[in-house]
Amino acid sequence: MTGVQTCALPISEENEQVIAAALTEFPQARTVPIASRIREMMDECTINPNALERLAGSCTNEGYLRLLPGTLRTDGFFVCVLELSAR
Repeated sequence: MTGVQTCALPISEENEQVIAAALTEFPQARTVPIASRIREMMDECTINPNALERLAGSCTNEGYLRLLPGTLRTDGFFVCVLELSAR
């Protein structure tokens, strides 16, 4: 698995365009809903249980994590998890 980070504010569509371009360039890649990774981190005890609900509320319907400035005392972030399958 790999993460993708862009420099655009998380409210712009540039982030989704970068992901779409990556998926086109690497057909063996697929997006992994970030909510499933957040749950795994909870099971691994690598995330604060109080953060789980707040992070889950920042997940998009497409499976990305979008943090807006001030929402969780952070800057703005866009996170997408991509998984490459073996050819």
